[in-house]
Amino acid sequence: MNLNHLKRDIIQATQTAYTGHVPSALSVLDIIYVLYHNAMQDGDRFVLSKGHAALALYAVLADMGTITRDAMLAFGTYGAACGGHPDACKVPGVEFSTGGLGHGLGMAAGMACGLHGPRVFCLIGDGEMQEGATLEALRLIGSMALPITVILDSNATHPCRGAVDIFQAYGFVTVECNGHNDYRGWWSTRWDAQIILYNPADLQRVAAGEIASWEPQPYASLTIDEHLFFNPTGIEADMIGNGEQRRFLIGDVAYDRAHDLLYILELFADEAAPIVHAWKLH
Repeated sequence: MNLNHLKRDIIQATQTAYTGHVPSALSVLDIIYVLYHNAMQDGDRFVLSKGHAALALYAVLADMGTITRDAMLAFGTYGAACGGHPDACKVPGVEFSTGGLGHGLGMAAGMACGLHGPRVFCLIGDGEMQEGATLEALRLIGSMALPITVILDSNATHPCRGAVDIFQAYGFVTVECNGHNDYRGWWSTRWDAQIILYNPADLQRVAAGEIASWEPQPYASLTIDEHLFFNPTGIEADMIGNGEQRRFLIGDVAYDRAHDLLYILELFADEAAPIVHAWKLH
């Protein structure tokens, strides 16, 4: 099911129940869809701190087959599992019950501390940046270099000034993007050093308008994390922050098809100087 169908389901569910936060759900639907279909791997966890956008999560869980579409469409009705805020005790696939703004990121940090391996993704709303608990969680994540990707849903109705500076001050590498424009491209660095390979014929069909941008599926991936530099000194810290996540900042990628050579620019490598990695692909 594509995103337009999911958007219609969200609106249909609220029309039946006469309740629900439609703008909030539509604001994050594209992001959650890409997370579950393209970014998250087995064992990874997702926390929706912006709990009132629960309809978007329900729609994606139904699309993934984790819950039924009927359960999602029963949203907000008497006895329904899918309520106004996600309930981990009632809805399969919900990692934490959220709704009290400002608490989701702290729970995600605790989850990352306990898992010791899988990545954690946490989506927060811009209003949550006014909560002290959110800032405390950001400080903890940055100081411990926890494997968490924090997605801040910032929109014109509630602008969050200085959010990028706040994240960077706590040691995060930040990426700004349009969450409703490109369903794949802004995940190209994945916040870890992984190259995802697609069939060029599928990409040509996207360019020709024959299929949607999110439909092509990767046929292979290349993890290069272990080949990148990690500088224990503080040389690059002033540029890209503290924490282990600074290793994962890679730049441009180019592929020489004639010679099967893959070139990857690592922006801050040997003593914070940029270098180019070259791989021979077979």
